[in-house]
Amino acid sequence: VTCLLDLPDKVFLFIFRYLLSAYVRYSFYTPSRPELRFHSLISNYYTRINLDPINNNEYIYLASLFCNLSNPLQSESLILSNAHVTCLTKHYFTNIPMNLIQSVFTNLKSLTLINCSEEDFLFIYTYNTNMKQLEYLHVTVRKHAENQSIDLTDIWLRV
Repeated sequence: VTCLLDLPDKVFLFIFRYLLSAYVRYSFYTPSRPELRFHSLISNYYTRINLDPINNNEYIYLASLFCNLSNPLQSESLILSNAHVTCLTKHYFTNIPMNLIQSVFTNLKSLTLINCSEEDFLFIYTYNTNMKQLEYLHVTVRKHAENQSIDLTDIWLRV
């Protein structure tokens, strides 16, 4: 007689691939008990966050993880996208206090901004001093408007 927990990690990782990332985090992310098997098994699900394909309920749950005062979510990789709906990049952070937004960017090693606007870029840029560990930055800028007031390619390079 065996139980579910006797299965090897590879089997669980295979099962997790068929679940939404938010459901895996919701079910097995336990920051107060990081020594638990499943918490360490799903480390990619909480260290690499992609905010592009999530729905509103998933976003609310993720925002609650970022805002958890005792154990805030500290991802190493973050993907923000306006590819499917415009104006989302800045909206992701509207319900999160500024000090927690700063903590989100503190541990980032990789940041990807997809289809971002000038306003999105400037909003993220205000936190660049918190990105001390950043090793990779990929920015896809929305088509330049004729009245765009700044050169986005030059801003980050000045830092």
